[in-house]
Amino acid sequence: MKITNNPFIDNAVKYSLISVGISVFLIVIYYAFDVNLFNWVFSIFSTVISIAISVILIVLGIKEYRVKYSDGQIKYWSCVLQGFLIVLIGGLLASVLNFLFYNYVAPEYMAKQLEGFMMKLQEYNLPQEKIDQIYEKTQSRMQPLNQLLSMLMFVPAMAAILSLIVSAFVKKKDNSFESNFK
Repeated sequence: MKITNNPFIDNAVKYSLISVGISVFLIVIYYAFDVNLFNWVFSIFSTVISIAISVILIVLGIKEYRVKYSDGQIKYWSCVLQGFLIVLIGGLLASVLNFLFYNYVAPEYMAKQLEGFMMKLQEYNLPQEKIDQIYEKTQSRMQPLNQLLSMLMFVPAMAAILSLIVSAFVKKKDNSFESNFK
């Protein structure tokens, strides 16, 4: 896939688009099966899956770039930048698609999820005032635009953290005898 004349960028975009495709697939699956987004088991599962997908795509993207365009060698900071771009571009595009889906395709889905969450809270015999506070706060956070804005802040931080960690394991420097005398 050639988007620019820069293989470094093209490779990052390729793996970002794979990430977006997976994200869209998961959103559709969650919607189709009416997954309870407020279930703590689902929240943990979803977070682990998202991180695992990001790590796998960073590793695959860096390795492909290293083999195809960098003669089998890649420095740590090049790995970091490649991984950062993969997660950043993919995360931002997925956030925009998430916004579009929940704002235009299925706007009722989040309201339904919030209603189920509120019913669950009432089972805990919390005072109505406390439930109302939780409802207001959660409803505000669940608005598609607020979710998009929070993701625009979260994605770069997550991209940096994952990329810094994964790159430490994926980098490959030239340890040949000749390179020690350059």
